[in-house]
Amino acid sequence: MGVQDIIVGPIYFLLIMLIGINIKNKMKDKDLGNYFLKGLFFKLFGAFGISIIYFFYYGTGDTIYYFQRAKLMDSVLFSKFDVGLKLFFANPMVIDAQTFGYFRALRAWDASSFIVVKLAAISNIFCFNSYLSNAFIFSALSFIGIWRLYKMLLEIFPEKKQIIAWSFLFIPSVFFWGSGILKDNVTYGFLGIFVTSFYYLFIERRQLLKNLFLLIVSTYIIGVIKSYILLAAIPALLAWLFFKFRGNIKSSALKTMATPILLIFIAGTGYGALQAIGSSFNKFSLDNAQEKAEDMQRWHTYRIEVLKDGDGSSYNLGDVSFTPIGILTKIPEAVNVAIFRPYLWEADNVVMLISAIESLFFLAITIRFFFLFSINMSAGFDYLAKQPIIYFMFVFSLIFAFSVGFTSFNFGALSRYRIPLLPFYVCAVLLVTDYLKNYKKAR
Repeated sequence: MGVQDIIVGPIYFLLIMLIGINIKNKMKDKDLGNYFLKGLFFKLFGAFGISIIYFFYYGTGDTIYYFQRAKLMDSVLFSKFDVGLKLFFANPMVIDAQTFGYFRALRAWDASSFIVVKLAAISNIFCFNSYLSNAFIFSALSFIGIWRLYKMLLEIFPEKKQIIAWSFLFIPSVFFWGSGILKDNVTYGFLGIFVTSFYYLFIERRQLLKNLFLLIVSTYIIGVIKSYILLAAIPALLAWLFFKFRGNIKSSALKTMATPILLIFIAGTGYGALQAIGSSFNKFSLDNAQEKAEDMQRWHTYRIEVLKDGDGSSYNLGDVSFTPIGILTKIPEAVNVAIFRPYLWEADNVVMLISAIESLFFLAITIRFFFLFSINMSAGFDYLAKQPIIYFMFVFSLIFAFSVGFTSFNFGALSRYRIPLLPFYVCAVLLVTDYLKNYKKAR
């Protein structure tokens, strides 16, 4: 960070907040406007917090590397315009004397990182090499997708503004680690666009061309950066469709007959979609999932047992047999670590302590959820049948929790990797809990 961050950064912060205030003032619903402005403020605050953590606490990290490479791309663009354009649009895997050295310096062969670098380079053109300004712009643009998701959920749950706001706008680790110039910020925003576009395209069936375009773009961006998000989202979205269509059938006999047909069709569609994603975004294909998990476990085990490095922030799931049965037996532990750990006694620094307190909150609301659900299961399942989107939230968050819990092996990395699952999980738990609590009172 430099002088330009002190000068330009506050200007961009004020400019974005002024735009936010203007949008808020145009909203007829005062509560909605307040949530919008607070959510935007926390998103920008997260970007500022990320910059402090990485520049002054860690001293290094992905977000700094992305910004440095973005500045390199811009310097080439302004000094050698034709070469600069090639850096944005040429294939890094094709040998070219003009670009080879630059692509090597940019680590352009890592497509998931390079797309973030390119986005940062575009943003930096207007930011005068100010990291903070770029981080604010990234966060504000990501907030567009998150806010779109919030408004979509309000269409389904119009009386639950506060629950949805707390889940998607105000979870501390989400607005903190999900901000700034990071992959997690980009994918979280596009995940909001992906889910809402799916909803408007396949369930509400409105603005079809617009939502088809947004679905394709968001699928591409998420697929390039972190395609395992899609591997969790697609089965969950198809589960949503299944329960939605099944719930629309009034006749019990017809519903019973239609269920296996719907299941076969949706399962087949889901499998085909996952295979297509795997072939398009090979890094996180289904065939490579086991290999990736084994590599991650070997590396973190080596760090702990051989290098004696990172013991405080690393975790393990014990001996893992990489067979279907062996992996299935680790589902409870992986989900537990992704949502409910680190425990308070595992925190050995301030950052981990905050994460541990947050995880304790997730555990508390989960215990309350299971208690209320257990004493009135019929009401709980009736509510799920009426609101099948909650099936999507649970299926997505639990698949995602397993995938990141099973492969991260480090609490620091996990605090970022779990960002997409937390809002959906918390929202689903709080919505069902709120319904059962009020249902009990109404009896």
